[in-house]
Amino acid sequence: MTTVRVEPNPLVLAFAAGYAGPYIWRRFPKLREWISGDKKPTLRQLESFAKATDVPFGFFLLSEFPDVQLFTFLYDDDYERCDDE
Repeated sequence: MTTVRVEPNPLVLAFAAGYAGPYIWRRFPKLREWISGDKKPTLRQLESFAKATDVPFGFFLLSEFPDVQLFTFLYDDDYERCDDE
């Protein structure tokens, strides 16, 4: 099976990691290398990171940093999520 590596936007990685909290650095030990660009995550690693940080996967692939209001909405503590599952 082929390993697919992706090149995520480092600003989005750093922003998501900052909101996620300190546990994220332990869960993804290569995160610093992803942010610096020294290493690229696999597609599966980036999908896992997106899920762990509650950031839509596509945000990491944008060439420009997305509107900060979108992130504020995603991480607003007063916002009640409703799961249809």
